[in-house]
Amino acid sequence: MPGRGCDSALPDGPSARLYNAMYMEELAICKVLLDEDGSVSDLKRVAEHYPPKLKTSMISFFSFEAGFSLMLARKNAGKDDVYYVVAHIVRSVSAQPGVVCC
Repeated sequence: MPGRGCDSALPDGPSARLYNAMYMEELAICKVLLDEDGSVSDLKRVAEHYPPKLKTSMISFFSFEAGFSLMLARKNAGKDDVYYVVAHIVRSVSAQPGVVCC
């Protein structure tokens, strides 16, 4: 894992963002229930250790995400689009574990 990631949403839209490294995060903390050939457990052991570049990249990405979404929520708070504002607040809060968990 070279420390690069990508996300799947436009930065100014209120939709949830999925970062491709999230799959590795989930694998790192999951409990493997069935793994007949050991391949999932092998990958889990790799996923449990964040490469320094990936950690830096994730902290940077989610820190920006939290602040940017909150800024958009504040900017649009006086407008007649409650969904847009609430969605950005949710998005900002949802980004914070991405910083804390790294």
